Amino acid sequence: MISKSKFPPALNFNAMLNRIHKQLEYPLPVTTITKKELDKLSSAFYTKVLLPKCGIIRTFPLRFRSLPSHYFGLGLHDLYLEMQIKKTREIIQNYGQSTIMGEQLQYGLETSQIETGQQVFILNVDYKNTQCWYLTLG
Repeated sequence: MISKSKFPPALNFNAMLNRIHKQLEYPLPVTTITKKELDKLSSAFYTKVLLPKCGIIRTFPLRFRSLPSHYFGLGLHDLYLEMQIKKTREIIQNYGQSTIMGEQLQYGLETSQIETGQQVFILNVDYKNTQCWYLTLG
């Protein structure tokens, strides 16, 4: 709708920050996308449609889009960082709770502990001194 709208750039920018970007952030906790894929997706989406309608040149560097406006950025959240934060928040809020998600998280972490052969709880392992198969894949 924004690509065909006749709204002024300021309103389009407000819609981008408060509606569209929020809709992109919403499914992030349940997705697994690499940083490269997410940057490619967001770059194509913003560059082709949103930035020109907001009065911003298409070639505005991707790394400056997440900077606050007082540092001459656009103030957009880095989607990859947001995905990691939201996943961490889900673990903290739900682990140990008697909910479906809490039980699934506990099951998954206990399975990881068994698969890696750890004798202590997997989140308490000192990863600096541990050579595990999932750390070497990194």
